[in-house]
Amino acid sequence: MPVFQPLWKQLSLRGLVAQTARVQASTNITGVYTGVDPTANSLHLGNLVAFMPLFHAYLNGFPSFALVGDATAQLGDPTGRTESRTRLSKRVFSENTSALVNQLSFLSQRVVSYARYCDYSTTDTPDERNWHIVQNSSWYSGMGLLDFLNKIGSTARVNQMLARDSVSSRLRSPTGLSFSEFTYQLLQAYDFYYLATHSNVNLQIGGNDQWGNVTAGVDFVHRKLGDNKAFALTTPLLTTSNGVKFGKSTGNAVWIDKTKTDAYALYQFFVSLPDKMIPILLKQLTFLSVERIGELEQQHSRKPEDRLLHRALASHVVYFLHGKDAVDTAIKVSNILYASKRNAQGFYWPPEPDYGNHSLKDLLQKTSAFVKIPRAIQSLPVCRLLRECGLFNSRKEASDCIENGKVMLGNEILKDSNLITNFPPESLVCLRFGKKAYALYFAE
Repeated sequence: MPVFQPLWKQLSLRGLVAQTARVQASTNITGVYTGVDPTANSLHLGNLVAFMPLFHAYLNGFPSFALVGDATAQLGDPTGRTESRTRLSKRVFSENTSALVNQLSFLSQRVVSYARYCDYSTTDTPDERNWHIVQNSSWYSGMGLLDFLNKIGSTARVNQMLARDSVSSRLRSPTGLSFSEFTYQLLQAYDFYYLATHSNVNLQIGGNDQWGNVTAGVDFVHRKLGDNKAFALTTPLLTTSNGVKFGKSTGNAVWIDKTKTDAYALYQFFVSLPDKMIPILLKQLTFLSVERIGELEQQHSRKPEDRLLHRALASHVVYFLHGKDAVDTAIKVSNILYASKRNAQGFYWPPEPDYGNHSLKDLLQKTSAFVKIPRAIQSLPVCRLLRECGLFNSRKEASDCIENGKVMLGNEILKDSNLITNFPPESLVCLRFGKKAYALYFAE
């Protein structure tokens, strides 16, 4: 079994440790797990931060378990919520579970490929036999109520359960807390116990908002198996510059599935982040060495307007999750829409320049930046046109933005919200407002 000290040093240097339960550099780690509930059909970047230590463990030769909580998700984790989760059907849970299992399997391959790309230094060679994806329905499906009360409930202490933030905050709220949500922490604790007794797992990793559930698992295993049998650590949360958590529940999730967040949108997400977040995320979300990140910071400081660090982070995360072709597409489209390389009229006429094996339209069409304008709405005032194609939430919002000089169409800053555009069929027109840029395609 690999020695834990090098992995511990790696996680600490990368800022991937927020809190720990009994973990030390000298701890004898025999297996590691991180869990996710299938409340969506894809992981998002917030989940990815919590999974990064598991990936580092896998690369360093530790048996690594990705747990999909297809049973516990049906109860609903109350952590960080002011009201109960919306109930999903069993069919949706099943579809989400299959999607996450496939995604985690794909990610295990991307981890090895990306680590090789970064010349990642490991103490052991990654072995695919050390990567395991498990579903907790496999050990709950035959468990009845009496079994639950005997195996799990008899060991739980209600005063400790009530004291956890995820429970106490909900008890004070107008909506209260359901019994099923109250017992969620017991089932997550049993997950740890089951993996400890059946797969020799003794380290649980989760996001910092999971601290209550994670420590419940450590306490449960200790009561069942004795001291020094369970350890835990949590990772920092991915938040906005204002401290708001990125995630599905807050409505600002950035998805790993490229059909939900394409490579261009993912690239632009990182390029647009505040400067202070970039060095932190380079350490947390990439396999670049800490030394190499330091060198990039020095280069960036000499000419910060080039946003070298932002582009390095964006390129590396897109490469990690989607591969080289996705990076190439994201960079090409970003250069097209943000580099102002348009003709005098501000839009692109066929025939277009050479973009490899793709036409300009084909290249843009692969991304969320491509917005098709149907013939039927092309004669509408521009404020209505932009609302109809979904770029603004209301006509008034579009009008206000235009009349305040915040919208650029082609090379012109729009002033008249009632302007009727008159672009030839099949024109590609660059639209920019704020930090966003789109390619409007006026269909024939």
